[in-house]
Amino acid sequence: MLAGAIGISVAPAAAQTALSLLCVSPDITVALSISGTVTPQDILCYEFPLSSGSFTYPFPLPPGVNLTGFFEVSASQALVTIDTTAALPTDSSGDTVTVTPHDVAEFSASTGYFLPALIFSGASNSVPYGTRIDAIGMNESGDLLLSFDVTIPLPASGGGTITVKPADLVSFNGSAYTLVFNSATAGIPDGTNLVGATMLPNTDLLTAFDVIGSIGGVDFTPTDVLEFNSSASSWVLSFNGASSSDDWPNGSILQGVYAQVAATPTATATATATATATATGTATATPTATVTPTATATVTTTATPTPTATATNTATSTATATQTATVSATPTSSATSTATVTSTPTATATGGTPTATATGGTPTATATKTATPTATGTATASSTATPTATRTATPTATPTSTATATATGTTTATPTATGTGAPTVTATPTATPTATATPTTTLSAAPAKLSFGTVDATATSKRKKVTLTNKSTIAAVIGSVSATPPFAIASGADTCSGKSIAAKKTCSLGVEFAPSTPGAATGGSIDVSYNGTSPKVSLSGTGIVVTLKAPSKETLSSVAAGGTGKPKAIKISNPATVSVTLGITSIGGSDPTAFTITANTCTGTLAAKGNCTITMEFTPGSGATGAQSAKVGFSYTYGANTGVVSIPISGKVK
Repeated sequence: MLAGAIGISVAPAAAQTALSLLCVSPDITVALSISGTVTPQDILCYEFPLSSGSFTYPFPLPPGVNLTGFFEVSASQALVTIDTTAALPTDSSGDTVTVTPHDVAEFSASTGYFLPALIFSGASNSVPYGTRIDAIGMNESGDLLLSFDVTIPLPASGGGTITVKPADLVSFNGSAYTLVFNSATAGIPDGTNLVGATMLPNTDLLTAFDVIGSIGGVDFTPTDVLEFNSSASSWVLSFNGASSSDDWPNGSILQGVYAQVAATPTATATATATATATATGTATATPTATVTPTATATVTTTATPTPTATATNTATSTATATQTATVSATPTSSATSTATVTSTPTATATGGTPTATATGGTPTATATKTATPTATGTATASSTATPTATRTATPTATPTSTATATATGTTTATPTATGTGAPTVTATPTATPTATATPTTTLSAAPAKLSFGTVDATATSKRKKVTLTNKSTIAAVIGSVSATPPFAIASGADTCSGKSIAAKKTCSLGVEFAPSTPGAATGGSIDVSYNGTSPKVSLSGTGIVVTLKAPSKETLSSVAAGGTGKPKAIKISNPATVSVTLGITSIGGSDPTAFTITANTCTGTLAAKGNCTITMEFTPGSGATGAQSAKVGFSYTYGANTGVVSIPISGKVK
């Protein structure tokens, strides 16, 4: 239903984000110009540009159940919300999952059915009973985005609570909520409902409202989709339903908004390969390395024969040693030797002109060989010796400088050992087994069929006995006995597994039925592993919904406007054989503020066969007149299943 028009003054519109896909769902059945008839059970997706066409995303919803929210997680997975409590199909066998308006269900496009577990349970996550989810989405962190049809309190991330209005959007991280779109800050007045929202990768929000209005100079209707840039607080029209080729009719509302952003072209770098050549030398190595160093020493001495003069003799010796080592080995190896030569010259000064004579030392070469598969052998040695002599000149001066040459050669070689000889073959005899037939026997089962009737979902039935009889003349050696789920062999009631049953003797086992969800379970069987063919035992049963017992309606005592009526206790009981977890008790309906909960024991867990009480008072406001009505109740869960208690209440103002 349309609310009043709104007019908001904010910043000018920002640039529109290009979309490749936009999906919406109508709140009523519409006949569109191009796409044809689309119902509230369908999701209509436009591919952009609009000339690319559109397609409809159908869901297996029961008659009278409509979509309110849609988000595509992947090509085969979608999240949906619905406007009324319904049992949605989970397989072709008739199994279902119960979904309320404040739950989020998951649909598998690959199977065409809903998953048996809820993605989000409102009852388990502090969403009051009677609340409906109007819009769903998901942010980049994978947190759910949710909008609700009424103002509710929710636990805030970091502690405390936040008040969420119908035009707000919150994220849910699995335990608490954060306000991601504050309608009051954006200037949207109370009474406006956010009925469609999705967050784009750039964090802009696509939104749809149930009103006609104008935001930041952008006029819109309930058949339009707006884009909101939070950093600039700006708006732009993203989709105009009335002006589109489908010509969306007045009076309809777009909800279930979901979009994908057009891909941005990305430059691709092309790598060019460069070839690098590496040269490898190969030497033939011989185990003996010969190193021949050559050393040349030159000494120059200058002196002046003045008795009081000081002369400095400088002797420079340069020794260069170059040697090549050739080593021979098999296979190819590399030899590397390094020689260092130091020469010691002797200088003799006579009179004023000393002469120097350098005597080279004898270099010593040390060769070390190490085997490597391939190498290059090159040995080069070089040394320079510079002696310096200082003396006081006398008629005769004898400076002496010494140069020492040392050469060290290192040779690396790899010898390869080659074994020569005739191989020895040892024969090992191999035994060939001879198969021996194992005698088989026959077990019969009684009864051949077990029906467990109806059992509360998540409960376990009473066990039923099956007797196995060995009909043959040899022993039946039983390995194990099992049953197909949701049937099972009862613990402590199996005298067959791991036993040898003699001819004409019996054993027995107990079978249980434990349905996890409501629905019929047929085609179950027992499998007996033994030296024979398993006897056939057919198993069947039906899981049923757990329904709490509550009054069909309650009338509270009349009171004058502004007064308080007498308290009335409303009793709710659990007739089932399993306990249930209760959600938050809340008041909804036409006049929720005219009634007050003064006491409540319907919290936490309600045990099997247990009961709880909600105490109410009629408290009409000072301006209230006539009859006032509302509903009080809560949702509850058992396993993956959900139920709802809703009690109409009324009172009359005197």
